[in-house]
Amino acid sequence: MSAIGSLAGSSNPNTSSVSGFSSLSSEEFVKIIFAELTNQDPLEPNDSKALIDQLASLRSIESDIALTENLNELVEQTQFAAAAGLVGQVVGGLTLSGDRVLDLVVSVSNTAENGAVLNLFDGQQIPFSFIEQILGPLNTDPEPEVPADEEEEPETDDTGPVVGTTDPDDPDTSSGDDNNGSQTTQVPGGTAG
Repeated sequence: MSAIGSLAGSSNPNTSSVSGFSSLSSEEFVKIIFAELTNQDPLEPNDSKALIDQLASLRSIESDIALTENLNELVEQTQFAAAAGLVGQVVGGLTLSGDRVLDLVVSVSNTAENGAVLNLFDGQQIPFSFIEQILGPLNTDPEPEVPADEEEEPETDDTGPVVGTTDPDDPDTSSGDDNNGSQTTQVPGGTAG
């Protein structure tokens, strides 16, 4: 058992702590298992099922750590994409120095320390996680006013005239029978077929 103790970094394997086990890599764990199998008493072999269970547990922990790292990377990429969608928008929030600002977003940076950072028109920066409000795009062009003397045309679609309007030249909108045998009914404001 001294080979196991030297590999695990302690002279007595019974005194190893849980934190020591969690810091082992899978390669180190496999070395310990092989050392244990090599040095075991052939008349009283160790339970190989327990060793396989431990190895499976270690693989599961490694898989969970890798999944967590991948999810964190995905969150960072999603935050950067969301921050990029704020370019041209007026936002408010806190700078890294704690100043409250409200300004136009002109670009986005991705930093290792703060993740997605919004670069404002006045040169200040707001980390994406420090945004407090999004006011929308900066509207510099007011909507053109429609002159009051212009008459609105009735809306039509590709299927024909608007319901409630009549066309004296169209046999489908005139009252009475038409060529295909359908009848039109008088409704308030016009006829419907």
